[in-house]
Amino acid sequence: NNSENTEFLLQKYNFEFDTVITRDMNLWKPEPDALLYAMEKYDCKPGETISIGDSIYDVRASRRALIPQIFIIENQKTREMLTAEPQENGKDVTFFKDYDHLHQLLFSIDNQQNN
Repeated sequence: NNSENTEFLLQKYNFEFDTVITRDMNLWKPEPDALLYAMEKYDCKPGETISIGDSIYDVRASRRALIPQIFIIENQKTREMLTAEPQENGKDVTFFKDYDHLHQLLFSIDNQQNN
């Protein structure tokens, strides 16, 4: 969202992030620019990056940034739009139900990589 709304929500929910990217930076999805910006800032390659989002635009931006693991909140509309994209099979997308489910998925990935 814009920086004003983002700052309000960060304060309201007492969130802190090292980097916050807002619409004011003109890094719009579905273009991958915001993701590429963050990956460059932290010197990450696409294969070292995961994407977490809530819409088909997050999936499209992640794919354009060549990020191989995309986590999207369970949403029937996004699932239907993803199925309708002819060139994609959706194997790079994992749907999660809520924060706890996402945490479990990420924890299992971390365990697989460390074993």
